[in-house]
Amino acid sequence: MSQRVFGIDFGAHSVKVAELEVGFRAVHLARLQTLELPAGAGSTLARGLQVLGDAVKLSPGDLLSVGLPGDRVLMRLLDVPFTDARRVHALVGSELADDLPWELDELVFDQRVVRAGGKGLAGQVLVAAARHDELSELIAQLAQAGLAPQCLTVAASSYGSLLRRLGEEQTVLVADLGHLHTNLALIEGGQTLLARSVSRGGHQITEALRRTFQLGYHEAEQFKHAHARVVDDPQPLGASERRVALVTAQAIAPLVGEVRRTLELAASRLALRPERVLLCGGTAQLQGLSRYLAIELELPVELLSLAADPDLGPTDLSPEAQLVGALPLALALEHGRRQALDLRKDELAFQTSRSLAREKALPLGIGLAVVLLLATLSAWASLDAVRSEHAALSVELERTTRRILGEAVADPELASRRVRTGARANKHEIRLTTAADVFGMIAERVPARGQVQLDVTRLEIKPGKTLLRGTAETRKAVGEVVEALQQEPCFGEVSSGRISEVAEGKKQFALTLTTGCF
Repeated sequence: MSQRVFGIDFGAHSVKVAELEVGFRAVHLARLQTLELPAGAGSTLARGLQVLGDAVKLSPGDLLSVGLPGDRVLMRLLDVPFTDARRVHALVGSELADDLPWELDELVFDQRVVRAGGKGLAGQVLVAAARHDELSELIAQLAQAGLAPQCLTVAASSYGSLLRRLGEEQTVLVADLGHLHTNLALIEGGQTLLARSVSRGGHQITEALRRTFQLGYHEAEQFKHAHARVVDDPQPLGASERRVALVTAQAIAPLVGEVRRTLELAASRLALRPERVLLCGGTAQLQGLSRYLAIELELPVELLSLAADPDLGPTDLSPEAQLVGALPLALALEHGRRQALDLRKDELAFQTSRSLAREKALPLGIGLAVVLLLATLSAWASLDAVRSEHAALSVELERTTRRILGEAVADPELASRRVRTGARANKHEIRLTTAADVFGMIAERVPARGQVQLDVTRLEIKPGKTLLRGTAETRKAVGEVVEALQQEPCFGEVSSGRISEVAEGKKQFALTLTTGCF
């Protein structure tokens, strides 16, 4: 039995809907359509919801993914000196709190490690964040229209699932050129490594034509679709065509600059350069745009096509329909697995309806019973091993307490109390660690001067916590220091805060050490 998965993308002039039929092994595109927004006042979302009533009828078991507008989401690519998920999450929260004018509890954020670090090398994490109150308002508006999305997808991060379905093996930059926003995504092996959303698109071209030729906005839109074109050399054109081409080129120049900046970020942060650029979105249909961008970017540029996957590109799908951005939003929730950054989480997480819960109660109950039976068998089989381990630990506890306290103590709680109160501490091996001892541990663990150029500017040692600030030559050097300090048993956790660049290209860092022995 197949499951329906919907993707909805709200645009400036239309709302796009993709409907997938997802079976056990196959995914089929059942419908891909564009619904024009009604004219009048109201937000894009409000007018879009007016036309969705007949287009999207959700049934129990259906899945829905809604794309978040680019101007509501902040995207970041952060360097992290470790890969542990809990520590990565804490570092991301700290970085966002430093960069944004809001408190951390006012934000909802999601992150994905796009490149793992290791051996002193920093990894990269792609992060998306949005205001909690804005997301709550969006969910409430969708609920009033009978839409309860399981996923609030960050659109710029969703294209990897589509490219993976199309079998794209090259490193590519996808540019989804809309009317008000453009989504840019660097994809390698079906994974989105870098994503940005910029507030540039077809609107700027329309505005330039409106001002130049003294047209109304609607007239300028029609004029753009009929006559606007962009060329690398406008001289062979007639006077009127040349003027239109020059105006169009000037209007699109800032967007081309943002694409260049994305390529520079990919080169500097990920050491990657895409092999080609794939265009989609309504503005991608601008006459001459592919050739113009190919010359400007010095890369092959072509329109994104669904033809590589027969299940996604039916023969009756028009070229215009192939540019609909709702498809990657739906694919990002294929089989219920979130394959893009998702901000429907924590307090905003999707709650399954009671009717659906009742429908799934029997199979879930059977599955739970099987799990409990297996767990019981496993526990029974492990009982003898646990008993043996308990006996060995008891013997070790008596031996250790006899050496430290002068007498054997078999009760773990009593032994713990005796150690905490310092019983017989002056006569045996329990010693109190001082700040000087902690300093010595740090000095012993930090790599030698010949290995790492490190200047410590502040060292603050307190019970349970030590703060170390300084500068190093490179981010790699900071990672080596963190890795070295993690080898000290006395330090329960070594966390790195924000790493910034200071004079002469040096990297300023701050480390927090949890000192369980002081």
